[in-house]
Amino acid sequence: MEEKIVIEKSASIGEAQLILIIKVTLSSMASKVGTGFFAKKQPVAMVINSLKKRIAFKITGEEVSLEELKKEFPSLTVHLQEY
Repeated sequence: MEEKIVIEKSASIGEAQLILIIKVTLSSMASKVGTGFFAKKQPVAMVINSLKKRIAFKITGEEVSLEELKKEFPSLTVHLQEY
């Protein structure tokens, strides 16, 4: 089983940008009849980025500081700079 965190390509909604942080789990299972592969995507956090305000949330709904989220997911900085 392999797990990794990815930052989805952002979606623009009006003048705002929605950035999703996703945990992707990949696994496989072999048997006598073949091999099966499975993937699961689970949201972890999201950032709403606009010219007026940047706000971040854990998927539980808890608001978190953007700095805290950038420390946990360093590649988020690149996505924020693109906007």
